[in-house]
Amino acid sequence: MPRYQRVTIPQDIALLDNAVPDEGLQDMHFNELKTSLYRHAEDERMHVTEYRDVNDLIKNKGKYAGCISIGPAPFEKNVLLRLHEAFRKTGG
Repeated sequence: MPRYQRVTIPQDIALLDNAVPDEGLQDMHFNELKTSLYRHAEDERMHVTEYRDVNDLIKNKGKYAGCISIGPAPFEKNVLLRLHEAFRKTGG
């Protein structure tokens, strides 16, 4: 029996699907990343909610411990700043 037992607290995280449709091998790569994320999230007692729209994600930010973006599409600077502000840890 292990000396220490790891305890995980269930967490809700958001996944922003930032894929570019019909990119062939890129689609396969990012789909595999998403599949792996879902598999490991389940192992770690995390619930993943997928978003395709940044505004919807930001609107629901309070529901999540954090977010992950998967995909090659570049974000505009103002979108990155909005995401950063929405998910910034306030400490406290």
